[in-house]
Amino acid sequence: LKGYENDNHEMGMIIFDKEDESIEIVYNDKVDYVSHGTGDVFASSFVGSTMLGKSSSAAAKIAGEFTKKAIEKTVGDEAHTYGVKFEQAIPELYDLLKTF
Repeated sequence: LKGYENDNHEMGMIIFDKEDESIEIVYNDKVDYVSHGTGDVFASSFVGSTMLGKSSSAAAKIAGEFTKKAIEKTVGDEAHTYGVKFEQAIPELYDLLKTF
């Protein structure tokens, strides 16, 4: 699993399946905002999704969307100075798990 930004300003997650040596890229819209903790939010939602039986590509999509939603909850709040407001996005995580 590796992230990168493409020419369309989307965040891509490159997923390598070691069993069949396939590569898949899953994209999410990028939010132009930098914050501590986004990797932790992504990793925890990715692992949690796979533990619920989601495929790696579905888990990457869920984790990317959840991280994006957490960032969107944070943007514009000048009083919030560290990390992203992932707690406010948790209800949306449930919907993402049903969708993907």
